Amino acid sequence: FSVVADLEPGRDRAQLILADGTTISLDKHQEGLLATQGGVQIRQNDTGSVVYSGGNASDKSQLNQLVVPRGGRYTIRLPDGTDVWLNADSRLTYPTHFYGAKRQVELVGEAYFEVAHDATRPFEVKVGAAKVEVLGTRFNIRAYDGQPLETALLEGAVAFNHGTGSRLLKPGERAVVDREGKLSVLPANSEKVLAWKAGYFYFENTPIRDIMEELGRWYDADIDYVGDLGDLRFGGMVSKAERISTILDIMARTDQLTFQIAHSTEKGRRVTVMKK
Repeated sequence: FSVVADLEPGRDRAQLILADGTTISLDKHQEGLLATQGGVQIRQNDTGSVVYSGGNASDKSQLNQLVVPRGGRYTIRLPDGTDVWLNADSRLTYPTHFYGAKRQVELVGEAYFEVAHDATRPFEVKVGAAKVEVLGTRFNIRAYDGQPLETALLEGAVAFNHGTGSRLLKPGERAVVDREGKLSVLPANSEKVLAWKAGYFYFENTPIRDIMEELGRWYDADIDYVGDLGDLRFGGMVSKAERISTILDIMARTDQLTFQIAHSTEKGRRVTVMKK
């Protein structure tokens, strides 16, 4: 196990991209007014969440984006009062105020939603070729490129629509579209679903490459593999506040893997995974 330069965990940071292309770098220490668009005010409150307020049907709605980089996370309250937590390497596109028959947003990456109830206007999340439709509920969507698309419902009801079919989920269920495009409905482990939001990694018989992808997003590191790792899997729960060496050391104790952590100007932040 070689540590050339340890990697610190991610933190609260993001970029807010306004409709005119203006980019505002965010962290949790910017309480107050961030921008004004038409009749809409964009503020950051004392808990570090971006909040939209004001605006009415006569105002022209504009699309904004909240972009959370690798090594980041952030929260936002949308114009209708819906709260969204975004995980690392995620992007949410949404209007400055909702109008019309539906409240529509678009997600890339992972986010947890607590949707403000409005029986007259369903809330819709577009995720690639899929849509999640709700009225008022709590759910998590995980939609990273190259990985299975997963929607887990904790409270309320959602309709999950995909090219391969449509399912109405009940609390405690998750819809999964695998890498081959097959749609399944499976039980949802709420502790595992909410672990990232609570500040933990939760692995349950998880393949080593999937674990390293998740670590790479949070620690903003590129992952290299040396040799055939086979089908190594690990389980456990660990704080996301730890340095990466702490987590890798836990896996290294199984005497199956060894790791090298490096950080340089030329090669960036890298972790190499090797079979013993």
